[in-house]
Amino acid sequence: MKKPHYLFEEKGSFKYSFESVGLQTITKIVEFQPITYSIYNLAFGDFDEINQNYDDEIRSNNQDIHKIFATIFQICNHFFIQNTDKAIYLEGNTPLKQKLYQRIIKNNLSDLENNFIIFGVIGEEYEILDFSKIYDAFVIKLKK
Repeated sequence: MKKPHYLFEEKGSFKYSFESVGLQTITKIVEFQPITYSIYNLAFGDFDEINQNYDDEIRSNNQDIHKIFATIFQICNHFFIQNTDKAIYLEGNTPLKQKLYQRIIKNNLSDLENNFIIFGVIGEEYEILDFSKIYDAFVIKLKK
């Protein structure tokens, strides 16, 4: 994605942070968690200072969603530079978030397809994207 994005910082193995600047300044965390040897879950949320972790259930509505997702895809690029043989699993933890992820991917597909191969997931089946369907999740691989 060649859209404006935030600068991000690597915070250790498979963990990144950046500042969302909108109605307020919010620290966002992106973490890649291993599911299998070759597939990593992309976890994402607002940093919770009290628990020193991220909260993926908060809906901050900071009015910078496009810049946030452009940053997440830049972070995915960075992850893939170090892990060319891995795949990223992306699933919203609510139906609303899953629809949002599907819409973001659909609206930016021409840019994303330059670097990534993206599959839709229904149940346990992966398939080539067909946006007439609603997907449960997505799997993103680096195009080689």
